[in-house]
Amino acid sequence: MDMDTFPMTVISITTTIRGSRPEVVAACLVMMALDLTFQKYLGEGMIAGSVNG
Repeated sequence: MDMDTFPMTVISITTTIRGSRPEVVAACLVMMALDLTFQKYLGEGMIAGSVNG
């Protein structure tokens, strides 16, 4: 199983032999923006959910 970071995965998805597809690039950029925006809250939620007591 190949484990890449999110930006590297976006690059590999968006580039093809015939070039990049603008709609795929735009969708990936939106996903990256959402990930960066909500990363703090997702981390806090995972930590809060894992603490017993």
